[in-house]
Amino acid sequence: MNNIENRGGRPKKEDIMGTRFEMRLSKVDKMLLDILSEKTGKSKSEIFRSGLQALYREEMDFER
Repeated sequence: MNNIENRGGRPKKEDIMGTRFEMRLSKVDKMLLDILSEKTGKSKSEIFRSGLQALYREEMDFER
C-alpha cells in the first residue's frame, strides 16, 4: 500500500505548458473561435498556438 514508486495518476508530459495567458475577445472573435474549434475539433488553445506559429512563419519568412 505504501509503494511510493507507483503513484498512479496521469503520466508526465515532456512539453509542459506552464505559462497562462489571458485575453479579451470581442463577441465576433469569440464566435469565430467557437466555430473553428467545433469545425476542426481542436481546442481553443490549439487554435491560438497554430495561429501564432503561422504568423511567426509568415513574418520571419524574410530570413530565408
